[in-house]
Amino acid sequence: TLLFVAPIIYNTDYILSLWIGKAPLHSSIFVKLCLINILIDSISGPIMTGIQASGDIKRYQIVVGFLLFLNLPIGYVVLNIGGAPWYIFVVSIIISMINFQFRLIFLKRSIYFSIRKFYSDVVIRIMAVSVIVIFFPSIVEKLNIGIDSNFFHFLIDSVLLVLLTSFTILFIGTNSAERRYVYNFILGLKIGRYSQKG
Repeated sequence: TLLFVAPIIYNTDYILSLWIGKAPLHSSIFVKLCLINILIDSISGPIMTGIQASGDIKRYQIVVGFLLFLNLPIGYVVLNIGGAPWYIFVVSIIISMINFQFRLIFLKRSIYFSIRKFYSDVVIRIMAVSVIVIFFPSIVEKLNIGIDSNFFHFLIDSVLLVLLTSFTILFIGTNSAERRYVYNFILGLKIGRYSQKG
């Protein structure tokens, strides 16, 4: 998901200008925060599948559903005390992170599952990849010096970001067994193409 979302987050202003011209106030940060929320929920996908497969989902649905419902009253309070409109998305992200932790707890109760190992093997790797992608703009700005076209800025940014994210995920976000699987998969595709040509 990060591979597709990262170029959009980095080029949100330009994409909005192409789509709707003059973007409304806060629309850029709305899009970015919404995509960040999607990234957090995408990590929860396999966990939710595991919980539902266990068959004991009544308490899980009650707890997670209640936390999701809190978006409305908390968002209302935040706006009433003078918070900016985009604070609603910040509230949603925080609740998504809390829900993520509860999902891990429910999964641990359903099957043999180590939360600590999940954080060390999965979450920390994801955070490391994300940090590298966050610092990507400073690299791109140096490469874009002398380029006046916004479209070419967008094109170069997107291509470089996809390449950087791909290599970062491959060498930092995966372990040796997962990398071996990727290599074998790519090698299998190449062999399949050569056999079809032959």
